[in-house]
Amino acid sequence: MNKLIYSVSGGKDSSAMLCRAYESGIEIDEVIFADTLLEFPEIYDYLNVLEKHTGYKITRLKPFKNWEEWFYGVPMKGKHNGIRGFPPEVLPGCYIRRDAKVGPLSKHIGIGNTVCLGFAIDEVQRSKSRAYRTNANNYKFPLIEWGWREKDCIRYLDRIGIPHPLADIFDRTGCWLCPKQSTKSLISLYQFYPDLWKKLKELENDAPYPLKRDITLEEVELLAEGKLRLTKLTDYMR
Repeated sequence: MNKLIYSVSGGKDSSAMLCRAYESGIEIDEVIFADTLLEFPEIYDYLNVLEKHTGYKITRLKPFKNWEEWFYGVPMKGKHNGIRGFPPEVLPGCYIRRDAKVGPLSKHIGIGNTVCLGFAIDEVQRSKSRAYRTNANNYKFPLIEWGWREKDCIRYLDRIGIPHPLADIFDRTGCWLCPKQSTKSLISLYQFYPDLWKKLKELENDAPYPLKRDITLEEVELLAEGKLRLTKLTDYMR
Protein backbone atom coordinates (compact mmCIF):
# COMPACT_ATOMS: atom_id res chain seq x y z
CA MET A 1 0.00 0.00 0.00
CA ASN A 2 1.38 3.37 -1.03
CA LYS A 3 1.58 5.75 1.92
CA LEU A 4 1.84 9.52 1.76
CA ILE A 5 4.59 10.53 4.17
CA TYR A 6 5.65 14.07 5.07
CA SER A 7 9.17 14.43 6.45
CA VAL A 8 9.70 17.50 8.65
CA SER A 9 12.81 18.87 10.32
CA GLY A 10 11.08 21.37 12.58
CA GLY A 11 12.57 24.21 10.51
CA LYS A 12 10.54 26.94 8.84
CA ASP A 13 10.33 25.39 5.36
CA SER A 14 9.13 21.88 6.16
CA SER A 15 6.84 23.28 8.87
CA ALA A 16 5.18 25.59 6.35
CA MET A 17 4.87 22.68 3.92
CA LEU A 18 3.09 20.56 6.53
CA CYS A 19 0.74 23.31 7.68
CA ARG A 20 -0.19 24.26 4.11
CA ALA A 21 -0.94 20.60 3.34
CA TYR A 22 -3.17 20.43 6.41
CA GLU A 23 -4.92 23.64 5.39
CA SER A 24 -5.50 22.20 1.92
CA GLY A 25 -7.11 19.06 3.31
CA ILE A 26 -4.45 16.68 2.03
CA GLU A 27 -4.76 13.28 3.69
CA ILE A 28 -1.32 12.45 5.07
CA ASP A 29 -0.66 8.93 6.32
CA GLU A 30 2.32 9.79 8.49
CA VAL A 31 4.52 12.71 9.52
CA ILE A 32 8.09 11.85 10.51
CA PHE A 33 10.98 13.70 12.14
CA ALA A 34 14.53 12.36 12.29
CA ASP A 35 15.95 13.47 15.62
CA THR A 36 19.71 14.01 15.55
CA LEU A 37 19.63 14.78 19.30
CA LEU A 38 21.54 17.93 18.30
CA GLU A 39 18.61 20.20 17.49
CA PHE A 40 18.03 23.57 19.12
CA PRO A 41 15.60 23.40 22.07
CA GLU A 42 13.10 25.53 20.16
CA ILE A 43 12.84 22.89 17.44
CA TYR A 44 11.52 20.28 19.86
CA ASP A 45 9.02 22.79 21.27
CA TYR A 46 7.91 23.76 17.77
CA LEU A 47 7.19 20.15 16.85
CA ASN A 48 4.62 20.20 19.65
CA VAL A 49 3.17 23.41 18.18
CA LEU A 50 2.86 21.73 14.78
CA GLU A 51 1.10 18.72 16.29
CA LYS A 52 -1.38 20.96 18.08
CA HIS A 53 -1.99 23.14 15.03
CA THR A 54 -2.48 20.34 12.50
CA GLY A 55 -3.68 17.46 14.65
CA TYR A 56 -1.03 15.21 13.11
CA LYS A 57 1.05 13.06 15.42
CA ILE A 58 4.72 13.37 14.47
CA THR A 59 6.71 10.15 14.61
CA ARG A 60 10.12 10.92 16.11
CA LEU A 61 12.91 8.69 14.81
CA LYS A 62 16.04 8.21 16.90
CA PRO A 63 19.59 7.96 15.47
CA PHE A 64 21.33 4.65 15.03
CA LYS A 65 24.18 5.90 17.20
CA ASN A 66 24.67 8.69 19.68
CA TRP A 67 26.87 11.23 17.91
CA GLU A 68 29.35 11.28 20.82
CA GLU A 69 30.08 7.62 20.10
CA TRP A 70 31.29 8.74 16.71
CA PHE A 71 32.97 11.99 17.79
CA TYR A 72 35.05 10.26 20.46
CA GLY A 73 35.30 6.98 18.57
CA VAL A 74 38.51 5.68 17.04
CA PRO A 75 38.54 6.03 13.22
CA MET A 76 39.08 2.94 11.13
CA LYS A 77 41.88 4.58 9.16
CA GLY A 78 43.90 7.77 9.03
CA LYS A 79 45.74 9.67 11.74
CA HIS A 80 43.35 11.64 13.92
CA ASN A 81 45.04 11.62 17.33
CA GLY A 82 42.90 8.76 18.49
CA ILE A 83 39.37 10.11 17.92
CA ARG A 84 37.23 10.90 14.88
CA GLY A 85 36.17 14.44 15.79
CA PHE A 86 33.82 16.64 13.76
CA PRO A 87 32.29 15.50 10.46
CA PRO A 88 34.15 16.86 7.40
CA GLU A 89 33.34 20.46 6.57
CA VAL A 90 33.63 20.24 2.79
CA LEU A 91 33.67 16.57 1.87
CA PRO A 92 30.59 14.31 1.76
CA GLY A 93 30.16 11.64 4.38
CA CYS A 94 28.77 13.38 7.47
CA TYR A 95 28.33 10.59 10.00
CA ILE A 96 25.63 12.53 11.84
CA ARG A 97 23.56 12.90 8.68
CA ARG A 98 24.10 9.25 7.78
CA ASP A 99 23.29 7.71 11.17
CA ALA A 100 20.80 10.25 12.51
CA LYS A 101 18.88 11.26 9.39
CA VAL A 102 19.37 9.28 6.19
CA GLY A 103 19.62 5.87 7.84
CA PRO A 104 16.66 6.09 10.23
CA LEU A 105 14.48 7.79 7.61
CA SER A 106 15.27 5.20 4.92
CA LYS A 107 14.65 2.30 7.28
CA HIS A 108 11.34 3.71 8.52
CA ILE A 109 10.00 4.82 5.14
CA GLY A 110 10.72 1.53 3.40
CA ILE A 111 9.87 1.30 -0.30
CA GLY A 112 6.93 2.05 -2.55
CA ASN A 113 5.75 5.21 -0.78
CA THR A 114 5.36 8.88 -1.64
CA VAL A 115 7.57 11.11 0.47
CA CYS A 116 7.24 14.90 0.63
CA LEU A 117 10.29 16.96 1.56
CA GLY A 118 10.38 20.65 2.49
CA PHE A 119 12.85 22.12 0.01
CA ALA A 120 11.98 25.67 -0.99
CA ILE A 121 12.88 27.12 -4.40
CA ASP A 122 16.03 28.53 -2.80
CA GLU A 123 17.23 24.92 -2.50
CA VAL A 124 15.96 23.59 -5.80
CA GLN A 125 19.33 21.99 -6.53
CA ARG A 126 18.93 19.69 -3.53
CA SER A 127 15.76 18.29 -5.04
CA LYS A 128 17.72 17.23 -8.13
CA SER A 129 19.94 14.87 -6.17
CA ARG A 130 20.37 11.50 -7.80
CA ALA A 131 19.18 9.84 -4.58
CA TYR A 132 15.67 11.21 -5.14
CA ARG A 133 15.57 9.98 -8.74
CA THR A 134 16.85 6.45 -8.22
CA ASN A 135 15.25 5.66 -4.86
CA ALA A 136 12.47 3.09 -4.59
CA ASN A 137 10.10 5.79 -3.34
CA ASN A 138 8.42 8.69 -5.10
CA TYR A 139 9.87 11.93 -3.74
CA LYS A 140 7.91 15.15 -4.09
CA PHE A 141 8.74 18.75 -3.22
CA PRO A 142 5.50 20.66 -2.58
CA LEU A 143 7.14 24.02 -1.80
CA ILE A 144 8.94 24.00 -5.14
CA GLU A 145 5.72 22.99 -6.89
CA TRP A 146 3.96 25.92 -5.22
CA GLY A 147 6.76 28.34 -6.10
CA TRP A 148 7.49 29.12 -2.45
CA ARG A 149 10.76 30.63 -1.31
CA GLU A 150 12.09 30.56 2.25
CA LYS A 151 10.75 34.05 2.89
CA ASP A 152 7.29 32.86 1.79
CA CYS A 153 7.45 30.10 4.40
CA ILE A 154 8.29 32.60 7.12
CA ARG A 155 5.44 34.89 6.11
CA TYR A 156 2.98 32.01 5.92
CA LEU A 157 3.79 30.76 9.41
CA ASP A 158 3.43 34.32 10.71
CA ARG A 159 0.07 34.66 8.97
CA ILE A 160 -1.41 31.49 10.44
CA GLY A 161 -0.33 32.47 13.93
CA ILE A 162 2.57 30.11 14.60
CA PRO A 163 5.72 32.11 13.74
CA HIS A 164 8.87 30.08 13.73
CA PRO A 165 10.94 30.84 16.86
CA LEU A 166 14.30 30.72 15.08
CA ALA A 167 13.42 32.57 11.86
CA ASP A 168 14.90 35.84 13.13
CA ILE A 169 18.04 34.19 14.50
CA PHE A 170 19.18 31.71 11.85
CA ASP A 171 18.77 31.62 8.07
CA ARG A 172 18.86 27.83 8.32
CA THR A 173 18.54 25.47 11.24
CA GLY A 174 20.15 22.11 11.78
CA CYS A 175 22.65 20.54 14.15
CA TRP A 176 23.99 23.29 16.40
CA LEU A 177 27.56 21.99 15.95
CA CYS A 178 27.44 21.56 12.17
CA PRO A 179 30.81 22.46 10.57
CA LYS A 180 29.00 23.52 7.39
CA GLN A 181 27.07 26.33 9.04
CA SER A 182 27.97 29.89 8.04
CA THR A 183 29.97 32.38 10.07
CA LYS A 184 26.73 34.32 10.50
CA SER A 185 25.13 31.24 12.06
CA LEU A 186 28.08 30.75 14.41
CA ILE A 187 27.84 34.36 15.54
CA SER A 188 24.18 33.78 16.41
CA LEU A 189 25.11 30.60 18.27
CA TYR A 190 27.67 32.55 20.31
CA GLN A 191 25.25 35.39 21.03
CA PHE A 192 22.10 33.45 21.88
CA TYR A 193 23.29 30.06 23.15
CA PRO A 194 26.23 30.53 25.54
CA ASP A 195 25.91 27.02 26.98
CA LEU A 196 26.05 25.42 23.56
CA TRP A 197 28.91 27.68 22.57
CA LYS A 198 30.86 26.62 25.64
CA LYS A 199 30.23 22.98 24.76
CA LEU A 200 31.34 23.59 21.17
CA LYS A 201 34.64 25.06 22.33
CA GLU A 202 35.17 22.09 24.63
CA LEU A 203 34.56 19.71 21.72
CA GLU A 204 36.95 21.61 19.48
CA ASN A 205 39.58 21.41 22.20
CA ASP A 206 39.17 17.61 22.19
CA ALA A 207 38.95 17.24 18.40
CA PRO A 208 41.95 16.38 16.18
CA TYR A 209 41.08 19.32 13.90
CA PRO A 210 39.00 22.52 14.30
CA LEU A 211 35.32 22.94 13.44
CA LYS A 212 36.01 25.30 10.50
CA ARG A 213 38.98 25.47 8.15
CA ASP A 214 38.98 29.22 7.54
CA ILE A 215 37.86 30.81 10.80
CA THR A 216 38.48 30.01 14.45
CA LEU A 217 35.85 30.09 17.20
CA GLU A 218 37.88 32.84 18.86
CA GLU A 219 37.61 34.92 15.68
CA VAL A 220 33.85 34.35 15.66
CA GLU A 221 33.70 35.77 19.18
CA LEU A 222 35.70 38.84 18.08
CA LEU A 223 33.36 39.34 15.12
CA ALA A 224 30.31 39.13 17.37
CA GLU A 225 31.81 41.69 19.72
CA GLY A 226 32.76 44.08 16.91
CA LYS A 227 36.50 43.63 17.50
CA LEU A 228 37.20 42.06 14.11
CA ARG A 229 36.04 42.76 10.58
CA LEU A 230 35.70 40.45 7.61
CA THR A 231 37.08 41.62 4.29
CA LYS A 232 33.92 40.96 2.30
CA LEU A 233 30.27 40.03 2.76
CA THR A 234 30.71 36.56 1.28
CA ASP A 235 33.01 35.70 4.19
CA TYR A 236 30.12 36.42 6.52
CA MET A 237 27.79 34.04 4.72
CA ARG A 238 30.20 31.15 4.19
